[in-house]
Amino acid sequence: MMDNKKNNLLQNKLYIVLSVLTLILLVFIGTNVTFSWIENCNTLNLTNNSNTALDSNLNKTFQVGESSTTPGNDIDLSTFFRPSGNFMLPEASSQDGSNFYLLCSGSKGTPSSAVFRKANISDANADLIQFDFKVSASTLTKFWFDSVPTFTISGGDGTQNLTKAVRVAFSVNDGTTTTTTIYSQNSGITNAVKNVNFSGNPTLGTQSYNSFSSYVCNGDGNTTNTLFTVPKDHTYTVTVTLWLESQDTTNCVTNNFTSDAKLSVNMKLCTSWSKTVPITFYDDTYTNDGGSNRHWLGTSTMYIVNTDTTYPYQMPALSSTTHQATLSIPIGVVNMKFCQNSATSSTAWIANSRGTNLTFSALSDNQKYNNYAGFWGAATTITFTASCMTTNDYNSAQIQVSFDNQNTWFTMQKSGNNSLKYTGDVPADLSKSFVFRIQSGSSYPNYGPWNAGVRPADNNTIYTTSSSIPSTTGSWSTSSTTAPTSAPTSAPTTAPTSAPTSAPTSAPTTNSNNITLYFDNSTTKWANVNIYSWGGSAGTTVKALTLVSGSIYSITVDKSTFTQLIFKEGCNTTDWTNQTVDLTVQSTSTPKYVPTTKSNGKWSGSWAAYP
Repeated sequence: MMDNKKNNLLQNKLYIVLSVLTLILLVFIGTNVTFSWIENCNTLNLTNNSNTALDSNLNKTFQVGESSTTPGNDIDLSTFFRPSGNFMLPEASSQDGSNFYLLCSGSKGTPSSAVFRKANISDANADLIQFDFKVSASTLTKFWFDSVPTFTISGGDGTQNLTKAVRVAFSVNDGTTTTTTIYSQNSGITNAVKNVNFSGNPTLGTQSYNSFSSYVCNGDGNTTNTLFTVPKDHTYTVTVTLWLESQDTTNCVTNNFTSDAKLSVNMKLCTSWSKTVPITFYDDTYTNDGGSNRHWLGTSTMYIVNTDTTYPYQMPALSSTTHQATLSIPIGVVNMKFCQNSATSSTAWIANSRGTNLTFSALSDNQKYNNYAGFWGAATTITFTASCMTTNDYNSAQIQVSFDNQNTWFTMQKSGNNSLKYTGDVPADLSKSFVFRIQSGSSYPNYGPWNAGVRPADNNTIYTTSSSIPSTTGSWSTSSTTAPTSAPTSAPTTAPTSAPTSAPTSAPTTNSNNITLYFDNSTTKWANVNIYSWGGSAGTTVKALTLVSGSIYSITVDKSTFTQLIFKEGCNTTDWTNQTVDLTVQSTSTPKYVPTTKSNGKWSGSWAAYP
């Protein structure tokens, strides 16, 4: 009986021991820990100008943003390395940049014969290059690489494909979620370890990585790729991990390193407040509405104010010769205004988003409208021509441009008796619509507006009224590439296509020299038709034709007073953009001129009977 009790007691103890062993075994299986420990023979000493290890700085917070009290706006990752000795960088693999597996044995790039173990927290700064820091932003801040990171090996061999094998993962935590992105020398997709089984045999997944160079700040802050962005008044935690990817069969390290091989890492982050770009303010203003003196700002001191934060940047005084000043400001300043004399001045030009343009041209002060206007980038020349304007008393005009959803008046200056020209102060943006209005002295009325609409193309820079003032219609036309240097030639350049077919059937009842000429405008589609004549007793004259119907225009002239003529658009003698070749007067049987083709800026055609 006693022996049975002893046997039962021994069996119970054995069951307890086996249960404990089983529980321990299950724990090992659940944590993917192998029983054997096989060190990798191919590792690198890590150095930063000396033997170093990594210094984790989770409690270190970098203050960044736009503020006079901000201590720094870039982050040199070299500061995370401290002198130490014999830190070894083994080859590893990670499919997602968050879970890492250290190569224990086997050949690189051949997972079927390789053995891995999953890295744990104790491997950071022991078998993996990994560190943490915090970023606190006083204003919205973007981060890029300051330059392409470099990885240099010194001593020993194993340099082949080293740079391409390096992977760097940035894991950014906003307090709720973590986003991880992998970077390398080139962008690509490769195999990498996703997980391992109990024996350390890996299962591969797809690793996607971006190129370092695509995330380097391009100098003006307009790069579309950022490493990460920290919003205003937020603190993010950033984890950086560096490893040698062993399963990238194309770019993995193919040579073994010797014991004295050392790796140096140079990696620096810049922000939208540590990089600057030169911004130029150009004074292209007029003294006042309708004035003739430009650059009324003189040598004022200007301020660039970030309209998102109200933080000011003082520019040097405007040059008295170039009428401009330039100041380098952080690329993070995108929406801004330019203030005269002080950062709080009411005389300010709202510049809004600069885009890729770096020069802002300030336009007239427009005291009457209390609207300070300007634009970024290129300008174009717009010419307004009042058809058949016979008075010289229209000294100025105004052009209204729909600019950034505003109606802004710009003053045009007179350049001739029949045209008012505004030079260099109109944005080249083709989406801008125009309204012209003539503003005269107190003894003359204001004319307009001409709702010219959107310019149809970049080369359409001349707007001509369709008839005499005060007409309010007109059309855009293309500027002449070469202005005529002299009056039309005295001899016709194109001979008539046919001789008169018959003599007049009856004697005229009025002046026998009068003839009615017709012009077919269906092909030329001019806004107005005029006749320019010369070579006779009347000298050089310009007269307007009258619309008969459809596209046919007519005029009755005394053919004895001239020998040559052309038909042209516009009644002035300064614009020869649209004209015919030189012509001679035809008989009454073929009085209609029909243009058909345009060559060297002039229309040619033939005379025909009318109707």
